[in-house]
Amino acid sequence: MHAYLEGDFTALAELYRRLVPRVRRTVQARIHDPDLVEDVVQQTFLRAHFGRHGFRARAGDTVLSEDAVVAWYLAIARNTAIDGVRSEQRHQRGRVTADDDTRPWPTVETRPHVEDPEQRWLADEQRSATQARVRAAIFDLPASQRDVVVLHKLRGLPMQAVAEQLHVRPGAARVRAHRAYATLAKRLAA
Repeated sequence: MHAYLEGDFTALAELYRRLVPRVRRTVQARIHDPDLVEDVVQQTFLRAHFGRHGFRARAGDTVLSEDAVVAWYLAIARNTAIDGVRSEQRHQRGRVTADDDTRPWPTVETRPHVEDPEQRWLADEQRSATQARVRAAIFDLPASQRDVVVLHKLRGLPMQAVAEQLHVRPGAARVRAHRAYATLAKRLAA
């Protein structure tokens, strides 16, 4: 777990291999539908992945015991199973059978692609990481270049207003911007 918390995602595979049987048994004690069990097991590991930094905060700098890791995952599994049961019950209550209504069904316009919650979470995490990288790269620029980028791209000022605010000629502001964007492109491409 320590290696995984430090960013070694290959350690996640080993953690998964060790914990999935126990997590599955915990979920199966509450849910009897095999498909729902597998969904809840996967959701458990997703919730644990997205909440892993919270585990680190609770664990502090002490040595992470295997019992603490297992207990943490099993608590997430129990809570996820309870949520899964509640969700399935709500879903069952809302189901309509052919005998319920003889009126024709209305035409519903559907979106071409509806994101899966897992994909949305992963995309959000990736977006946050990218934003953090870009922000760090911008603030590593020399002050003259950083000011142009912040004013022009982040605050949306036209280049003329940027030049006026920085008390430089518009051509000088454009040169600084060009150098800043070239530097950012190199740093972010690495």
